[in-house]
Amino acid sequence: MNTITPPPPAIPVAQPLLPGASRDAEVPTGDDCLPAALGSGTVSPADTAVLQALAEGADEQVLRDRGHYATSVGAFRGVAALGRRLNAGVPIRWTGIVHLSVVHKLIAVEAQPPVWLSPFQLDLLRAWAKGLSLESYAYEACLSMTDAQERAYFLCMRLKASGDQHAVLRAHQMTALTTDDPLIVTFHTGGS
Repeated sequence: MNTITPPPPAIPVAQPLLPGASRDAEVPTGDDCLPAALGSGTVSPADTAVLQALAEGADEQVLRDRGHYATSVGAFRGVAALGRRLNAGVPIRWTGIVHLSVVHKLIAVEAQPPVWLSPFQLDLLRAWAKGLSLESYAYEACLSMTDAQERAYFLCMRLKASGDQHAVLRAHQMTALTTDDPLIVTFHTGGS
């Protein structure tokens, strides 16, 4: 006899959780909790802690190990959902989430002495802030991945950053990126 088994229940996406907080807390709903500056969602203090860790270069494992999420998969999904809330429902890479966090003043940006960057470095930095991957940037700029990785390495060295996410934060700290920067990426075809 053929029986149809119901699909397994959906796996809930883990939400950011600070130590001592409860997952049973009520989540606000409705249009009154959707400030226009944040696209389509609000950001809790727990989310802010996740954003700060993300800006400092944390990956899924670090977010899990710090207790923000129960699993690495939950961290990946939680950050993706947070990014969509910051970007009006549109998915965005983690580097873009860091930039939006600074633009919306959700994370601390400690002023550092300004740094001079070449037009090529600024171009890559703006691409990261827009949410482009290094692979996408290399393709659009007609660079080999080796050349793109070398440029990314030297940019991170110049900014004293641990990776692309941290580079976006460091660039804001050193005024290489500003909150009103239009993030025009030229892919080395001219311009700034």
